[in-house]
Amino acid sequence: MAITLACALVARVPPSPSPLPSPPSQTRLPSPTPTALPTWQLLPQRIEEKYPEWNFSLSLTYPQIRGSDQPYADWFNNLVSRRMEEQRQSDLQTAADRGDTSDLPLSLTSQVDYAVLSAEGWYPPDFPWQAMGAAEGIGAQQALFDGGHAVLSLLFQNSFYWGGAHPGSWFWTLNFDFQTGQVLDLGDLFIPGAPYLERIAAYSADRLREQLDFDLWEEGVAPWEDNFAAWALTPA
Repeated sequence: MAITLACALVARVPPSPSPLPSPPSQTRLPSPTPTALPTWQLLPQRIEEKYPEWNFSLSLTYPQIRGSDQPYADWFNNLVSRRMEEQRQSDLQTAADRGDTSDLPLSLTSQVDYAVLSAEGWYPPDFPWQAMGAAEGIGAQQALFDGGHAVLSLLFQNSFYWGGAHPGSWFWTLNFDFQTGQVLDLGDLFIPGAPYLERIAAYSADRLREQLDFDLWEEGVAPWEDNFAAWALTPA
């Protein structure tokens, strides 16, 4: 496994979601560890709402486990659903607080998409992973996992426009351990007392200095938990 890091904050985040129509194809992904557990599917669910009184549209796409009767499946599904409902409520409050936006050049929007970084090559269509250095994905609409897929690493993107000259975006991650049923923190990957933040911060600073043509914002790569709150496990 490799660790992928992004400087972002883990975040806020459906009422009863409506499932998407069954997609025409599926992709079988390799399992990191052999096991006799049954296969299961990770399928996208979507909430789409429009509010003409606020000139606002909302689109949330998020994953749900299907085809698994193990306890972790319901726990994972409920966790992601709660986070999406929190995102929805926050966006609705922001749209309501904006008031009259008829003078804006664009409608207010908020859109959430996700990618499964622990499954090599699987990315939703139209997701701008190239900007993060990721390879172009195959655009699968659903994924079929072997039962031994030990950790599911998800990267979410919220793209939004709340007025102003430009839209914005931010990222957060969810790393779920199917062996323990727990959400992993970055520190869980290292032995107690290991100076992992210092090592990661130094590595990140070196890589950014190689890639950027402007001065590095030193506080943005300081060895603080918040600077590395968005991380994911990817195939080695």
